[in-house]
Amino acid sequence: FIGTETYEGDIALPELLEDLAALGMASVLVEGGAKVAKAFLAEGLVDRIVLFQGQEPIGRSGIVSPIDANHIPAGFRKLRDMRFGEDSYAEWIRDI
Repeated sequence: FIGTETYEGDIALPELLEDLAALGMASVLVEGGAKVAKAFLAEGLVDRIVLFQGQEPIGRSGIVSPIDANHIPAGFRKLRDMRFGEDSYAEWIRDI
């Protein structure tokens, strides 16, 4: 475990990633809900976006995503997309 700084009650994400980098981690997979995804996107800490979409919603009303394939943030380009039966996969990377 590592200690984390907070900012206005939330984890200070840039500082967290700096701490992880100091431990030798060069890549982090962020898998969380909409709030976590929005936070990383808002801080400009995302280099790759991967979206999976199936035909059936999860839960009664589905799960709201902070982004969708038609609203990818500026500065990203599509790397690939694939279909697996009725499901789809799409991936974008940040232009660096």
